[in-house]
Amino acid sequence: MATSTGYNAALLTARLGSANVTTIEVDPGLALLADERLRACGQTPAVRTGDGRAGHPARAPYDRLIATCGFTAVPYAWVEQVRPGGLIVCPLGSGTVRLVVGEDGTAAGQFLRTRSYFMGVRAAGETGAAPYPGDPGTPDERPTRLAPTALARSDSFPFLLSLALPGAATSTDLDDTDRITGCRIWTPDGSWARASTRTVRQAGPQRLWDVVEDAYDWWLCNGRPARERFGVTVTRAGTAVWLGRPDQPVPHLTRARTTAARTPETTARTPRGTPERSC
Repeated sequence: MATSTGYNAALLTARLGSANVTTIEVDPGLALLADERLRACGQTPAVRTGDGRAGHPARAPYDRLIATCGFTAVPYAWVEQVRPGGLIVCPLGSGTVRLVVGEDGTAAGQFLRTRSYFMGVRAAGETGAAPYPGDPGTPDERPTRLAPTALARSDSFPFLLSLALPGAATSTDLDDTDRITGCRIWTPDGSWARASTRTVRQAGPQRLWDVVEDAYDWWLCNGRPARERFGVTVTRAGTAVWLGRPDQPVPHLTRARTTAARTPETTARTPRGTPERSC
């Protein structure tokens, strides 16, 4: 999945044989170059051009499916094309999940300890990244109860945030001593937030920093869980994230908030000290 230069396909082919490897690339030019490189090395796996999210049913069922680009959800088409007992390894958020396909048409498994930083899955002609919307002219502004440095204090909270805000991009503001003074976060729907040590300005369909604060509260209340404690179940209905075991789902932290829907209690939040939360 995501052939790119053909390197990963070459490694798999060397181990498994050309007849047992199918690789998919969305960019026709890259697919052609990869096929030429592989053939020059004496390897002839099936190199296909297309959207890897659809898999390649013509050669199913597969024993293993490995994705080498980032996803916000696991396509159910993969579950249908991998045999029961087979494995799916997929970058999800900023982690990598290992799923086992069951006899019941679902797939489930937990995240690995390793981080995952892959180019996001894309359609032909796209970049796979959320475009920066620019600073809005009339954002909603309020005090923040969470310092921007919270996103850099651990590895597991940014991981949780990558699941709570699928497809989000972030950047940090630094002073002359490289100290974090603020951060920005934006999503493909045009939502935008910029937080400093005292205030947050945000605009768009979602109030992103509200989601960040709520996710942080949930993370603290649940003992600051590491990424390998999280798992995923994939069904026809979608991708569900859980903590510890499948019957402990992670709350759906992403939801639209408009300025008109905010309550006085919400707009009066105090700057970050001890989080105001109820566990």
